Amino acid sequence: MKKETTSDRKSPFSFEGRTGRLSYFSHFILFGLIFSLLSIPLGLISEYSIIFNLGIITKLSLFSESYVIRIIIRFLIESFVFIIFLRAAQAAAVRRCNDIRCSPKWLWIPILGLLIVLFIPGEKGPNKHGEPPK
Repeated sequence: MKKETTSDRKSPFSFEGRTGRLSYFSHFILFGLIFSLLSIPLGLISEYSIIFNLGIITKLSLFSESYVIRIIIRFLIESFVFIIFLRAAQAAAVRRCNDIRCSPKWLWIPILGLLIVLFIPGEKGPNKHGEPPK
């Protein structure tokens, strides 16, 4: 059975294969940017309403029923997006651990896990997880 390499990987949610340091770091930058860009319109949806009679943007009352519904919708959408990004981030971290031949259990130690996956170079040759990333 052929091992999956970085170029063969089709899904960012795959735990198979290897990821280099630069690719791992770029995953987090990309995830952060996308999540931030999605949060801006969701924040506007929940915080403001356009009143057409005067064309004024006013803040909704905290006790308004539509305000509470918008907050709930925002929370559900952001939670769904966060879970998707968390899954992709976990997969990237495990692939990075595959590259340096360490157990993904090290990721449970917050600072040490981050230092390991960001600063330890990967193996030069192939290992049981596939060819080295390009």
